[in-house]
Amino acid sequence: MILRIIYSAIFIKHFFQESSSFSFCSCLPSGWTILLLSGVATLISEKVFLDRENFWSSIFIHFCIGFAFFCSSAFVIVRGLLSTKFSVSATIQTEIKKGHNCILKLKDKAEDIYSSYSVFRPEYS
Repeated sequence: MILRIIYSAIFIKHFFQESSSFSFCSCLPSGWTILLLSGVATLISEKVFLDRENFWSSIFIHFCIGFAFFCSSAFVIVRGLLSTKFSVSATIQTEIKKGHNCILKLKDKAEDIYSSYSVFRPEYS
C-alpha cells in the first residue's frame, strides 16, 4: 500500500510540475496540529478524569472531551480537503482547456494542409 501511495504522489507531482496554480504541498493533510493537540488532550483526559475503579461514572467526561476534539479535527481536515479539491479541480480544468486548444490548433493546421493540396480534394461534377 505504501508503494501505491508513493507512486501516486510521484505521478501527481510530475503531472502538475508545469502548473503554477497547484502546489503539491497543498495536498498534504491540513490538520496535523489539531490532531496532535487532540491526542495530547485525550491522553491528559484519560489520566485526569478516567477512573478505572469507577469506570461508568467517569467515562462520560472523558468521552465528551474526546468527541469534542474529534469533531474539531474532522472539521479542520474536511475544510482543508475541500479547499484542496477546488484548487485541484480548477487546475485540471485549466489543463483540459490547454489540451483542447492544442487539439483545435492541430485540427486547423491539418485543414490548412489538406486544403492546400488539390490532389486530395474530391471533384464534383
